[in-house]
Parts: sequence; structure tokens; C-alpha cells
Amino acid sequence: MKAAPHQVVIVEDDSRFRESFLETIAASDSWIVSGWHVRAESALEAIPLNPPDAVIADIQLPGISGIELVRKLKPLCPATQFLMVTVFEDADKVFEALAAGASGYVLKRDMHARLLESLDDVLALLLV
Repeated sequence: MKAAPHQVVIVEDDSRFRESFLETIAASDSWIVSGWHVRAESALEAIPLNPPDAVIADIQLPGISGIELVRKLKPLCPATQFLMVTVFEDADKVFEALAAGASGYVLKRDMHARLLESLDDVLALLLV
């Protein structure tokens, strides 16, 4: 019997990247997108009502940042893993995201090659 796919929510304001994430995940047998948001504010309302296995969040969102999103959601959804994405190689921002509760990060330029592998990696943290 095949296991049910893992659920992921995308929080990304750039439509090109969001569509790319949606297409990549749609091609996977082990992941399904259970929702997406353009802003952290709407994600903060929706995600605690049906916590996914993972959230892909852009570090640089308009309004509340992806880092602040993780900081607020992690206590409400402790089993949810957060994968941060960014276009910038800013070690301080990445460290801040990890300190806020993110499980990993990927540069957007590497997303085509690494998105599904990165989701599997952060999900594996639940099994440790």
C-alpha cells in the first residue's frame, strides 16, 4: 500500500517562483501542495488550522518577513518543518531563520534541482 503524500504549504510573493514550486511538487508522488499564500499574514491565520508536514517560506516577504512567520508559527505547529528560500546569500538572514525555528534553507537558484530533496531532508528531521 502506497503512503499518502506529505502536505506542504508555500508562502511566496513572487508568482514566478511560486508557480515553479507548484510545478515541481506536482511532479512528485510523495508531496502535495495543500495551500499557498502570497503574504505571511494570511499564512499565520490558515496554517495553524490545518498544519502541514512542511512549509516553504520566502525569507523576504512583504509585511511580516518569512523569518517572523517561522518565529510565530513554530510554537503553534511544532511538528511542521520550515524550509526557507531566498535569492540572497546572506548568512546572517539564514542564521536568523534557523534560530527562529526553520529546519533548512535553499537558494532560489538551486530550487529546481534541490526542492524535493530539501523537503525530504527537513521531513527526515521528524524521524530523528
